Amino acid sequence: MLGCQLTRSKYFAFWKIMWAYVSPLVLFLVCLFSWINFKSLMLNDYVFPVWSNIVGNLLSLSTLSGAVIWSIFSVMKTVIIEKKPFKSLFVPDMGWKPLKKEHCILVNELHEKEFRQKLNEEIPNQVFTFK
Repeated sequence: MLGCQLTRSKYFAFWKIMWAYVSPLVLFLVCLFSWINFKSLMLNDYVFPVWSNIVGNLLSLSTLSGAVIWSIFSVMKTVIIEKKPFKSLFVPDMGWKPLKKEHCILVNELHEKEFRQKLNEEIPNQVFTFK
């Protein structure tokens, strides 16, 4: 989704901003404000025991913990172990490809079409062959 732009759609930048910045920020703020405004669970006059509140909070933390732990792991692996720059975390892997063969063919056709368009703009009337 955030890899190279396959089309010249005006919506690509919108979705990139939404997925990379807005969604994580909204998720973080919703969790933060729900923890700040936390009140013990009640049903009519019955106050639930403390352990039930702890279990509920642990369940909500478990949804975020995967993203946080994976982010920390990725940064540590890339920057400390592999000695790559932090910026390399935001560049798509060159070895990435779609899982199904027909989708690989589709992506290759899109890349070829875009490559030909760029070449025609830069060097008109030349023939290039692709294998």
